Amino acid sequence: MRVYRVKTDSNNFNRLYPIERGDKAALRSDGSSRAQVWFPPTVVLAGKASVPLGDFVSPERCSLITSPRATAALLQVLEMAGELLPLPFEGAEYTFTNVTNVVDCYDEPNSEPVFNVYAIDPEPLRKTRSSLFKVLQTSHIEILSVTGLFAPEDDFMTIVEQQALAGLRPILLWSDEPDIQPWRIMHGPGRKSG
Repeated sequence: MRVYRVKTDSNNFNRLYPIERGDKAALRSDGSSRAQVWFPPTVVLAGKASVPLGDFVSPERCSLITSPRATAALLQVLEMAGELLPLPFEGAEYTFTNVTNVVDCYDEPNSEPVFNVYAIDPEPLRKTRSSLFKVLQTSHIEILSVTGLFAPEDDFMTIVEQQALAGLRPILLWSDEPDIQPWRIMHGPGRKSG
């Protein structure tokens, strides 16, 4: 089993960003439901038009915005992870997945909060409904994916790789394999993301 941070590859691909500064919070996901109050903000390219758009176009790591192609490929996983909210851009319907699958899997006895280093308890992950999730303590700053628990057609990272979806730069955070370091998150509870 492995856990990855789902992060947009902003070094090689463009992202979408709300045109109004006040709408920035609309594209942040913290694990709570937003479907009843969703009103899609107007979005623009975050960088130069010459930089290509990938299939993952989120402006921040706490959100997940997918192209129509990625949404179609990942539809079942995204639906199990949370709410699929429409986000129009240049005549196409992108999707803002508000991840509401929140799992409390911190292993506090093996953590070092003084250094903002937290270990993971894999048992709660075995009970989660989707390979895409948020951790309770960091739900406001990141989205994670677990591999090795679900069938390939329900495994977020497997589908991304098989479908050659572009614009994602996953970061391996934890593995139960002995040669991989334990999960380390540099943003612990109470610490603001930079």
